[in-house]
Amino acid sequence: MSELASHNELISWLRTRFEEKLADVIDSMTGERPTITAVEASEPLERDASAVAWLTPVSLGPEAGLATVFPMETWRAIGQKALEAVGIEDGDDDSIRGTFLEIQNQALTSVLWDLGQRAKVEISMESGRALEPTDTFDFQRFQLQTGSPFEFGVSSALVDQVIAIASEAEKPREARAAAASSGGGPSTTRAESTDAAASGPASTLDLLLDVELPVSVSFGRAQVPLKDVLKLTSGSIVELNRTVAEPVEIIVNNCVIARGEVVVVEGNYGIRIQEIISRAERLRTLN
Repeated sequence: MSELASHNELISWLRTRFEEKLADVIDSMTGERPTITAVEASEPLERDASAVAWLTPVSLGPEAGLATVFPMETWRAIGQKALEAVGIEDGDDDSIRGTFLEIQNQALTSVLWDLGQRAKVEISMESGRALEPTDTFDFQRFQLQTGSPFEFGVSSALVDQVIAIASEAEKPREARAAAASSGGGPSTTRAESTDAAASGPASTLDLLLDVELPVSVSFGRAQVPLKDVLKLTSGSIVELNRTVAEPVEIIVNNCVIARGEVVVVEGNYGIRIQEIISRAERLRTLN
């Protein structure tokens, strides 16, 4: 609980993490790390139809969530920069917006991962929706080095839930510390003794533990006519059979074993596992 300190300090920490994670993702997508600074604002940004004003609920309660407001000039600048990095100079609005949304989702996912690690609780994103005037968030205005502004908001419900969960988690530790200080040392239960005895080397399994297997991630598949394959050039886009919201597949030795979401950790891509598939389904996915 001491690490979470207070309501306002946790909000400040979340703002800083989003600022850093957004810069990380943009850097990984474009090769250039932008300068993002917090600025004072007397009025909220306009949320017209061209803006990306989005609420991202999280798994800690109906009112717990994060919100972002990116005017058109901002999301276009970010999305276009990412497309230019892969050789697409004239992307349409849908491509630019889709690229930006992927960048935003990666940044938000990384923020929630860090928050879960700090609070020692699993936190996941839920299906988002457009931000409405009745939604109340504590917003902070930021500005890119290009002068493009955006806002990042945190709901009070999210902060209160995290602090409450962290407080509950600390109670058992405090009780154990109090018991130890009063002279009551740890006792070894029968179950613990049994577990210790069972933890000896399992000779058959040990022979396999050092075997290396190839691990790959599948973002999707596509069937393309040969005539279209011959037309592929640098900058061509091949549409896959998986949407941005669908999980990717983790493949070990040509067998799909799990599904998860793409995250960015310290500037590197990673996969957060969301589902371990059943043995029957694994057999069906063998290549």
